[in-house]
Amino acid sequence: MAVSASHQLLPNDSFSVKRTDNVPPFQSPVSESLQTNADAFPARHDHHLSTPNFCSPSRSVFPVDARTSEPSSINCILRENNRVRLFVYPLQWTSKHLLLLGCKFLRKTVRGESRTRNTGGHTPDNACASDSITSSIDDIRHAYSSELKASLIGCLLQTHGIHSSSCDLSFRFGQRVVDTLPTDGLFSCSPSSSDPPTLAYLDLGTTAQRRNRRIVPRTKPNPPMARLQQIHTRRLRPKKETEDPYIAAVLIAMAQGWHHIEDHKKTPEYKVHLLALPATKARVAPSRLYFYKAIIPRTFLDRFDYPSQDSQCDSIVISYYCIPLKPEAEMRQAIGFVISNLYSAMNLGQIH
Repeated sequence: MAVSASHQLLPNDSFSVKRTDNVPPFQSPVSESLQTNADAFPARHDHHLSTPNFCSPSRSVFPVDARTSEPSSINCILRENNRVRLFVYPLQWTSKHLLLLGCKFLRKTVRGESRTRNTGGHTPDNACASDSITSSIDDIRHAYSSELKASLIGCLLQTHGIHSSSCDLSFRFGQRVVDTLPTDGLFSCSPSSSDPPTLAYLDLGTTAQRRNRRIVPRTKPNPPMARLQQIHTRRLRPKKETEDPYIAAVLIAMAQGWHHIEDHKKTPEYKVHLLALPATKARVAPSRLYFYKAIIPRTFLDRFDYPSQDSQCDSIVISYYCIPLKPEAEMRQAIGFVISNLYSAMNLGQIH
């Protein structure tokens, strides 16, 4: 379910492993006829700028009998849906991936949600915090570059004791790191910058650009190839920007980060969050943010670590909320709701 670009499972149930630059091998179905296909597995150099390699990559073969996969395991799902392009990088996930994984988005309103959560005394004085929020949001509304917006979001969070994380966001499959997911910021309530993040920030306009760069080669393609790329780009464009499947992949990767820390391997569930800024036209100020939260059980993450095994788990619900940047009263209330939710992860014992 994770991370090659165009490989399909074959009727003969054969598996093999395809190596690429800087990407560890993992079980992936391969077709000899697809080795020169335009959607060939991309060569990995810089995960922010990588584009597809339209040449056949080098290959090492490690055959695995697909018939050993248990029912409802990820490998079994891949085999049963062999006509659908599922083995792709998370940046190229579609709604089909979420459906098969049992993930769904649910939009909620801040109104009616409790905003009296215990923050453990980590937030600053209410009056000072309120003034800081107003000033920071005003700056964000008047920022036009994605880099400046990301910097201002980071400053706002740091004011409330939420620190930038220095960790890479690794996506794991088959107990291997198979991709590093690009974001516009990673944060944690932990004072240690080396702890895995519990909050990611995405500029959805920048995310769309990264997705397109994975498809469009550096050299100008011939007309037939250009048309194929346009079709592929449209197919990957989410029907609802606020329910981009890549958001789910980022949340899963953050939970995996905590799951692979020795002290947290037995933790039954992991609470992770994401802030997203919708794409805007040039020189148009943003008017809202979106806040996402999900509780991801250990059994769900085991499906990615052991893709041939069936780990029974419930569906994953990703709740999300619109955070208006004006009027001021609603904005302050919504930001307070976000901050209290971030600190509730500490109360779950996820962060020490």
